[in-house]
Amino acid sequence: MRGIDQTLVDEVWRETALGLCFLLFKILDRSLGYPFPLLSESRIQGAHQAVTEWLDTLDGLESDRVLETVSAPGHPTLPAYIIAVFYGVGAEGCDERVRAAFALMLRTLTDALDVGQVEA
Repeated sequence: MRGIDQTLVDEVWRETALGLCFLLFKILDRSLGYPFPLLSESRIQGAHQAVTEWLDTLDGLESDRVLETVSAPGHPTLPAYIIAVFYGVGAEGCDERVRAAFALMLRTLTDALDVGQVEA
């Protein structure tokens, strides 16, 4: 049995994050009816910068504000929807910092893709 250490946790975190990114692209592929076009590195970097600047505008504990903002009623987003499906309604007992990190990763990616809002 492999010991649980920071390296193992980081490996699992990366795999989960990549899995959510894969899920996002599979959703987009199915929506379009064909594979989503390649995404340039510059678009991802620009979206990352925009999300970083957005984070600077939040008041209070970062993870709470991120989740509150991306899950705001009346403003459905694909990241919020994926997080809700992944964690379930309420997400009782989940680490809010991890949920916030996933939400930020997905928001960065969807901003780079210019996906917009989810049709409810």
